[in-house]
Amino acid sequence: MKKRILSVILAAALMASMTVQALAATPKFDDVTTDKWYYTWVTKAAQAGWVSGVGGGRYEPNKSVTYSQFAVMLDRALYADDMAAQPAGDYWWTPACEVAAKHGLFADTDMANRSDWTAVGQRQF
Repeated sequence: MKKRILSVILAAALMASMTVQALAATPKFDDVTTDKWYYTWVTKAAQAGWVSGVGGGRYEPNKSVTYSQFAVMLDRALYADDMAAQPAGDYWWTPACEVAAKHGLFADTDMANRSDWTAVGQRQF
């Protein structure tokens, strides 16, 4: 009986320690508060590594997404291995655009022509 109680206590302690680590790793954005409908989805996407905000602890949920930001989010969600293997580019978003183009994500968009990436990449769609 004592071994059983000890096992339950140890299991509970182990689960509690994992919860504390998970909560510590949860990204926080000052402009994504718990009362917003999108809080859960933004937090889950950040935990998965799909989004990282715009810097300074901000996410800017009311701002439109640019082509390059969208490419980064899609690639992190769908092609993480390709993103990890991609060398750095001229801009922070260049590797994501290379991966997106490789997988045909830019077909029929303003980003279809690689020579337009610099002009179009920061444009909102």
